[in-house]
Amino acid sequence: MRTLPAAFWARVTKTDDCWLWTGAHDRDGYGAYTESRTKKWRAHRLAYVAMRGNHAPGLELDHRCEVRNCVRPDHLEPVTHAENVRRAALRRRRLQTAACPDIPSAGQAA
Repeated sequence: MRTLPAAFWARVTKTDDCWLWTGAHDRDGYGAYTESRTKKWRAHRLAYVAMRGNHAPGLELDHRCEVRNCVRPDHLEPVTHAENVRRAALRRRRLQTAACPDIPSAGQAA
């Protein structure tokens, strides 16, 4: 584990729930942090590694809070790619269903 530099924390706004990255973002909406000319991180990954250590190889971090620019380690869960994709699909479906009240949710009769 490591200590994150003040330059990292200067780009984080802590709310009662999420720790929001306010610095640069990549094209997918995830926080982007440049540590050096040759070392670039997604901000949530750097925060997780610094505060929790590396996760198992082959896993990626899922934002349980569903906020891509959140860097709070306890909002991040190491999961397989397949699980991350499955959860993302469930979230999209839930959002679409909420936006269209005429669509029955899972388990409801049409």
